[in-house]
Parts: sequence; C-alpha cells; structure tokens
Amino acid sequence: MSRSTLYFGAGPRLLDWSTLEYRWFGVVWWQDDANLQILKYRFETSREALRRWMRTEGCENAVEDSSQTARLYRTIRKQQQERDWSYRKTMPFLSVFQKPWKDVELGWYAICSKATYPFVISAAERKKLKVTAHHLYICEDDEDVNSFIARVNQEREIHLRYLPDAGKQ
Repeated sequence: MSRSTLYFGAGPRLLDWSTLEYRWFGVVWWQDDANLQILKYRFETSREALRRWMRTEGCENAVEDSSQTARLYRTIRKQQQERDWSYRKTMPFLSVFQKPWKDVELGWYAICSKATYPFVISAAERKKLKVTAHHLYICEDDEDVNSFIARVNQEREIHLRYLPDAGKQ
C-alpha cells in the first residue's frame, strides 16, 4: 500500500486567467508512488498571502515542493484553455445594429479584449441578423495570437480578419 503525501508549490509572476494579471500562483496536490491529484489552486498578490490561504484551507502541514509548480500550472491552464475553446455565445439581437458590428461585412473576425498583452481573443461570426462569439483564448504574445488564428482557420475552414477598433490590430 502506498502512502500519499500532501504537497504545496508556489511561483511568482504566472498569469491569472481570471484577472489577466501576473500574480503569485499556489497549488496543493496529493501524490503517491503512482498518482498525482491536484486538490486546489489560487492566485494571490504575494507568497505570504498564499501562506495565509494555506492556513485557512487546513493545508499548513503540506510539504513544500515548488519544483512542480510550473508543470502543474501548465496542466491547469491547458484544462482552462480547453474549456474556453468550447465557449459560444450569441450576442444580444441589437448588437448587429450598433458599432462596431453595424459597419462590418458579414464574415468571421478576431476580436481582442484590449490592445495590450495579455488579452482574451475570440472569433466572432457576423451574420445578417446576429453575431456569435466562438472560442476564447488568452494570449500573452504574438505566438499565442497566431496559434489561435491558425487553429480557428483550420477547424472552421475560414479566414479570420481583425475587427476594426476592437483591440489588437
């Protein structure tokens, strides 16, 4: 019978996808000889704030092992990206009659949440009487943007254009 150990890891300046800010990331997991299970994670402004969170969660006795933090962060972020990829939302009906949608041709557009990194990008389909946003993707650099656009173009067999006056150009 293998014995499980509770671990804690922390790392600075990792992207918090809920705020799009770089913050401290902390993760708690169980691990035995064959398995690793992430129990919880959190973003905070400092390492001390993560320690306070650990105490309130009853994890103050966890063994610290920050060597796994980056790998576990990437695992959690990848899961989040897959959930975001399935995002789809039809915008309110009147959107097609308001800027920026009233002035653009029918088709597919890449829209960004802001002009500077990090930001959220989405593919929006402008039809005659509706606009639907498909997929969300958090971009930290040009490589992320290019990967998003390539994946959308390939999966949907389209050519995304940037929506004028909607974030990154």
